[in-house]
Amino acid sequence: MLTTRAVVVLLSVFCFSVNASGSESNRAEVLEAKATIKKYQELRKLCAISKGMARKECFSALRDANQDYKAAKSVVAELKADDGANLRLVSSVE
Repeated sequence: MLTTRAVVVLLSVFCFSVNASGSESNRAEVLEAKATIKKYQELRKLCAISKGMARKECFSALRDANQDYKAAKSVVAELKADDGANLRLVSSVE
């Protein structure tokens, strides 16, 4: 029978190997999401300094880009939560 320590080690290895296998695709997804977020933020800054009809058109484009921005923020938040940074090693006293 496995000891508690062995079970903790096996679970840790499993968690990190699952995370590493998807890390390349996750990295590409995060880079794309961060690029979308940056473009949205730059557009928002541009809208803030625009005047007249250009301002109206800019805010219309910003509204159209809002769904992509929200999706990108969700991707980054989800992958940040799944990256193992919040993983804690808990050991028991025997």
